[in-house]
Amino acid sequence: MEPRRLVLNLDSLGCLAAGAAVTAAPAAYRLVDPSGRSRPWVTGALLASSALLAAAARNPTPTALGRSAAVNSAWVLTCLAVLPRQPRGVGRSLVVATAGLDAAMGGLQWYLRRVSG
Repeated sequence: MEPRRLVLNLDSLGCLAAGAAVTAAPAAYRLVDPSGRSRPWVTGALLASSALLAAAARNPTPTALGRSAAVNSAWVLTCLAVLPRQPRGVGRSLVVATAGLDAAMGGLQWYLRRVSG
Protein backbone atom coordinates (compact mmCIF):
# COMPACT_ATOMS: atom_id res chain seq x y z
CA MET A 1 0.00 0.00 0.00
CA GLU A 2 1.38 3.40 -0.90
CA PRO A 3 2.28 5.71 2.02
CA ARG A 4 -0.50 8.25 1.38
CA ARG A 5 -3.23 5.60 1.50
CA LEU A 6 -1.63 3.89 4.49
CA VAL A 7 -1.46 7.10 6.55
CA LEU A 8 -5.02 8.10 5.69
CA ASN A 9 -6.40 4.63 6.39
CA LEU A 10 -4.57 4.43 9.74
CA ASP A 11 -5.91 7.84 10.71
CA SER A 12 -9.43 6.84 9.64
CA LEU A 13 -9.25 3.65 11.69
CA GLY A 14 -7.92 5.60 14.68
CA CYS A 15 -10.90 7.97 14.55
CA LEU A 16 -13.29 5.06 14.15
CA ALA A 17 -11.73 3.28 17.14
CA ALA A 18 -11.87 6.45 19.24
CA GLY A 19 -15.52 6.95 18.29
CA ALA A 20 -16.30 3.37 19.27
CA ALA A 21 -14.47 3.80 22.59
CA VAL A 22 -16.36 7.01 23.38
CA THR A 23 -19.64 5.26 22.59
CA ALA A 24 -18.92 1.97 24.34
CA ALA A 25 -17.19 3.28 27.46
CA PRO A 26 -19.09 6.22 28.96
CA ALA A 27 -17.25 5.78 32.27
CA ALA A 28 -13.91 6.22 30.53
CA TYR A 29 -15.20 9.27 28.65
CA ARG A 30 -16.15 10.87 31.97
CA LEU A 31 -12.41 11.12 32.71
CA VAL A 32 -12.34 13.81 30.02
CA ASP A 33 -15.84 15.28 30.46
CA PRO A 34 -17.33 14.49 33.88
CA SER A 35 -20.78 15.71 32.80
CA GLY A 36 -20.78 13.48 29.71
CA ARG A 37 -22.83 16.09 27.84
CA SER A 38 -20.34 16.39 24.97
CA ARG A 39 -20.19 12.63 24.36
CA PRO A 40 -22.71 12.44 21.47
CA TRP A 41 -21.09 15.42 19.74
CA VAL A 42 -17.59 14.01 20.09
CA THR A 43 -18.77 10.60 18.85
CA GLY A 44 -20.39 12.20 15.80
CA ALA A 45 -17.34 14.31 15.04
CA LEU A 46 -15.02 11.31 15.34
CA LEU A 47 -17.18 9.22 13.03
CA ALA A 48 -17.46 12.08 10.53
CA SER A 49 -13.67 12.52 10.65
CA SER A 50 -13.22 8.79 10.06
CA ALA A 51 -15.53 8.91 7.02
CA LEU A 52 -13.73 11.93 5.55
CA LEU A 53 -10.33 10.28 6.05
CA ALA A 54 -11.54 7.00 4.52
CA ALA A 55 -12.83 8.89 1.48
CA ALA A 56 -9.49 10.67 1.16
CA ALA A 57 -7.68 7.31 1.31
CA ARG A 58 -9.62 6.09 -1.73
CA ASN A 59 -8.24 8.99 -3.79
CA PRO A 60 -5.30 10.51 -1.90
CA THR A 61 -4.78 13.65 -3.96
CA PRO A 62 -2.81 16.60 -2.56
CA THR A 63 -6.15 18.35 -1.94
CA ALA A 64 -7.51 15.36 0.00
CA LEU A 65 -4.31 15.19 2.06
CA GLY A 66 -4.53 18.92 2.81
CA ARG A 67 -8.16 18.55 3.88
CA SER A 68 -7.23 15.62 6.11
CA ALA A 69 -4.40 17.61 7.69
CA ALA A 70 -6.90 20.40 8.38
CA VAL A 71 -9.23 17.92 10.12
CA ASN A 72 -6.35 16.82 12.35
CA SER A 73 -5.49 20.45 13.06
CA ALA A 74 -9.07 21.03 14.19
CA TRP A 75 -8.76 18.12 16.63
CA VAL A 76 -5.46 19.49 17.97
CA LEU A 77 -7.07 22.90 18.53
CA THR A 78 -10.07 21.26 20.21
CA CYS A 79 -7.77 19.33 22.53
CA LEU A 80 -5.86 22.49 23.40
CA ALA A 81 -9.12 24.29 24.12
CA VAL A 82 -10.39 21.62 26.53
CA LEU A 83 -7.06 20.86 28.18
CA PRO A 84 -7.33 23.56 30.88
CA ARG A 85 -10.73 22.16 31.91
CA GLN A 86 -9.47 18.68 32.69
CA PRO A 87 -10.16 17.86 36.35
CA ARG A 88 -7.90 14.80 36.56
CA GLY A 89 -4.43 13.83 35.46
CA VAL A 90 -5.80 10.88 33.49
CA GLY A 91 -8.12 13.16 31.51
CA ARG A 92 -5.26 15.55 30.82
CA SER A 93 -3.09 12.65 29.67
CA LEU A 94 -5.79 11.40 27.28
CA VAL A 95 -6.26 14.87 25.81
CA VAL A 96 -2.50 15.46 25.41
CA ALA A 97 -2.03 12.02 23.81
CA THR A 98 -4.90 12.70 21.41
CA ALA A 99 -3.46 16.09 20.47
CA GLY A 100 -0.04 14.53 19.92
CA LEU A 101 -1.35 11.76 17.69
CA ASP A 102 -3.49 14.18 15.68
CA ALA A 103 -0.57 16.59 15.30
CA ALA A 104 1.68 13.77 14.09
CA MET A 105 -0.88 12.48 11.59
CA GLY A 106 -1.71 15.97 10.34
CA GLY A 107 1.97 16.82 9.93
CA LEU A 108 2.57 13.60 8.02
CA GLN A 109 -0.42 14.25 5.78
CA TRP A 110 0.78 17.78 5.12
CA TYR A 111 4.26 16.47 4.29
CA LEU A 112 2.85 13.80 1.95
CA ARG A 113 0.69 16.46 0.31
CA ARG A 114 3.81 18.46 -0.47
CA VAL A 115 5.87 15.56 -1.84
CA SER A 116 3.08 13.81 -3.72
CA GLY A 117 1.92 16.73 -5.85
